[in-house]
Amino acid sequence: MDNEKENFLFYPNGSKNLGKKLHDICNWDQLDNIAIEYHDLQEIIYINYRELLVTQSLISDYLKCIKNIEFIGINFDIPEYCVISVILGILSSEHSFVNIPVDSTEFMNLKNHLSLHYFFSKQMDVEGDIVYKFKIHRECIYLIKIEDVQKQITQKVKQNYYAYAISTSGSTGAPKVVRVPHSCIVPNVLDLNKILGITNCDKISQFTNFTFDPSIIEIFLALSNAATLFMVSKLLKSDPNRLLKETYSNQITVLQITPSVFMYSWTAESLKSSILSNNTLLRAILFGGEPFPKLELISAAKHPYNNTKIYNIYGITEVSCWASINEIMITNTQFNVHCLGQVLSHTIFQVRNERDEVITNGTGFLYIGSNQRVCLINDENIEDLELPVFRDSGDIVNIDEEGRIFYKGRRDSFIKRFGNKVDLSKLKEFVLQIDFVKNCYVIWDDSCHHLHLYFSTKENVTNNHNVNTDIMEHLHKLDSLYRPDKIHFMEHIEFTSSGKISLEFLKKYHIQRMVIHQAIENIDFQQIKIAFKSIWKNNLQCENDGFVKLGGTSVIALQLSNTISETLNIEFPELIGMLLMDATIDECLSYIKSVILNNDQKKMINLKSHFNSTKEVPLTNIGKEDMKSLEDSHEKRKTCDLMIQTNEIYTCQWYKCRGQTCKNVLDINEEHKLQYNAISNVKILETYDLKKCVDASPTVFHYSDGKTYATVGSHSGFIFTFGLQEKCRNSTFKIKLPDRVEASVLVLDDFRGIVGCYDGNIYCFHLKTGDIIWNHQTGNVVKSSAILCKIKGIIFVGSYDCYIYCLSVKDGSEVWKSKFGDGSVSASGCLHVSSDTVLFGTLDGLCLALQQSSGKLDCYVALILK
Repeated sequence: MDNEKENFLFYPNGSKNLGKKLHDICNWDQLDNIAIEYHDLQEIIYINYRELLVTQSLISDYLKCIKNIEFIGINFDIPEYCVISVILGILSSEHSFVNIPVDSTEFMNLKNHLSLHYFFSKQMDVEGDIVYKFKIHRECIYLIKIEDVQKQITQKVKQNYYAYAISTSGSTGAPKVVRVPHSCIVPNVLDLNKILGITNCDKISQFTNFTFDPSIIEIFLALSNAATLFMVSKLLKSDPNRLLKETYSNQITVLQITPSVFMYSWTAESLKSSILSNNTLLRAILFGGEPFPKLELISAAKHPYNNTKIYNIYGITEVSCWASINEIMITNTQFNVHCLGQVLSHTIFQVRNERDEVITNGTGFLYIGSNQRVCLINDENIEDLELPVFRDSGDIVNIDEEGRIFYKGRRDSFIKRFGNKVDLSKLKEFVLQIDFVKNCYVIWDDSCHHLHLYFSTKENVTNNHNVNTDIMEHLHKLDSLYRPDKIHFMEHIEFTSSGKISLEFLKKYHIQRMVIHQAIENIDFQQIKIAFKSIWKNNLQCENDGFVKLGGTSVIALQLSNTISETLNIEFPELIGMLLMDATIDECLSYIKSVILNNDQKKMINLKSHFNSTKEVPLTNIGKEDMKSLEDSHEKRKTCDLMIQTNEIYTCQWYKCRGQTCKNVLDINEEHKLQYNAISNVKILETYDLKKCVDASPTVFHYSDGKTYATVGSHSGFIFTFGLQEKCRNSTFKIKLPDRVEASVLVLDDFRGIVGCYDGNIYCFHLKTGDIIWNHQTGNVVKSSAILCKIKGIIFVGSYDCYIYCLSVKDGSEVWKSKFGDGSVSASGCLHVSSDTVLFGTLDGLCLALQQSSGKLDCYVALILK
């Protein structure tokens, strides 16, 4: 496609295919071709185009009787391989679809903006009435009608004008609901068909979450060419090594992925010997959703004779889905990977300055617009918009004399620090120049005006001391305005549902790593002296003269004062003035000592060392090889224990969680009471890596075999169970659930545990083997910890779907479920034995007392905050 320049608007020629709809471009000429190849951990499902067409018609024929409704939802619980038929059925019935996310707040936002009356669901026990039961690829899928939906605002558009609706991630501002017309997404699919040369022989990966609009590209790139869509289950996605093996062995040809998932899921060596090897069938990788990674990282992961083409693809959801594409020349080390490249059909790029004037050379803000590819945001009406419609990308770019546009960073990367304007993207760009740095992120904490640098290293970096030294030496070259307050090594990564690095997780990680202040009897001035000298040297590099003579500035003085104050948890009000009066390091230390001795809070000094607090380096993490050997030894112990204990039956005598002890026997040995209730000091005996942050409280429990254990879950989905006594400390068991665990585990007899999960399930499982005994699906995330009524053999647990569930301990069958108000249930309940009720609180301020046997409301109190 040739680009034209007209009034500084950049767009390619061509106006064909604007009248086509997504389902119109599907290719049904080869009905025996495999349309969907779905891989789970246990099975592979093949669906050909004939079956897909029949199922589409089945759904479409029924939905055609539903009039005056635009959008129909697709719930997150529907099996991935069934979603495609549901999408096609909705579209061909002249309706539009929306994929419903797990998050209940996002769902409510979509429901209200789209006036959502109907949705498809796998579960029957969801809000609404069952209208019809479909049999889709041997799965029972229900069409649900939602009650009490706001009346839809009538818009003057043709039926089936929209293809789908989607929520933005919030990266360009507050989350928004975007309605995407067929005329916006179809040109994307047709462009990429041509650029990538897609044929019916291709096998296209579908790894993107359905609530992220690049998934639509994956689906219809395959369907428009009678090609195969390669799909995998959530469980398989959660096992990166197995996923890579399946991807390679099943010979996919096109992969669309975020750079973060690609870089942090697989090592360079594993990629070089599989999908980026010299004999791979993978023809193209599209990197999108995030800035393109360092060129040398991709080059290191490719076999020298690998021919896979690499593309950087760019766009925003407000003009769904992609706006431009650029093929990356890996062999050219001088290639600028930040060039946005070729603008796609019916898309216009504008670069504007701070006065909102269009510029043709220099740095400005990128706006993406179109006369035809116009999405509607929230409650916009198409008739109220003036063409062409432009959307702010939120990105800062540079446009050169040739009209080429280069990504520079986010608009919100500019902050005010020490009264000066600071561009955080410059700090990121500077750190990425360090050879061993794989990637980095810069976060400004406005609440305490701290600048945090997070970085990860390449796989072959092992010397933590050198990492520390090189990072600090490199940062000394920066202007003091750009020097971070704290540096953190990213040992573990968490992704958003869109496959991007979760910045919220990084912020949370920092909060959790803050060192707890500790009381001390004797002040170690030698340690304070070492800490202050370390801070001084990090900013000034030597200590043999006055602060100003050594090049100290007001900014460095403020940083130095803030850092020592945080390190010791004491304010030093005169320190900045002393520094600017050219005080020496010894004069400063003398002042610091006098303040400490006269401070009423001298017993609350936090003696965290400088490098373990303000700079989270040097790095003292366990190496990967050490971790692997630790895990291997744990697995051996686990196998040995299982062989010995297979035929034994255990009774849980008591368990303790969050300070409360629950007894299952009348008498607890006094020795155990003393052992766990009269703790005078704490020391670390063992550590266990749960891979991601641990929000759950551990459960300590004692079995009839005389052994005491603890069990706890984490965001990684791992649950670790380990012995606490010295004789059984080697007994460690690790099991994996499909999604994160924030609830505490309820422990039963015979090593059974019950816990809620972010995938909406309540699981009963074996703490040692991980075998699922039963599971019960709720309508949303389960953070609440289950509570047990042992006499009745039932448990009570709340869910973010606003329901409280009563389930049978034996098989997980539902005894009752109750909902009062629109508040999700996050906290755990408690039993009130004398009234035979169970008590729960909800997030909309209700305290409920429910009858244990029926779930009926006994009484409630509404807590209203004024």
